[in-house]
Amino acid sequence: MYGNLLIEMKKSNIHNRDIAKCIGVCLESARQKVNGKREFTSDEMFKIQDAFFSEIDLRYLFEKKN
Repeated sequence: MYGNLLIEMKKSNIHNRDIAKCIGVCLESARQKVNGKREFTSDEMFKIQDAFFSEIDLRYLFEKKN
């Protein structure tokens, strides 16, 4: 699970549907990626950071936690 990503999403009122639209996947795929059941590609990570979290370190944002 990407705990830091989830925290930042909540702080900024960003939903899985916003992530899905940003990276061009269906809602279920975005949900699985955010919950750590599927991996984000590096391109997807950069797109998300650029679109929503430009001030936040990429490593922090996508640190995977159990």
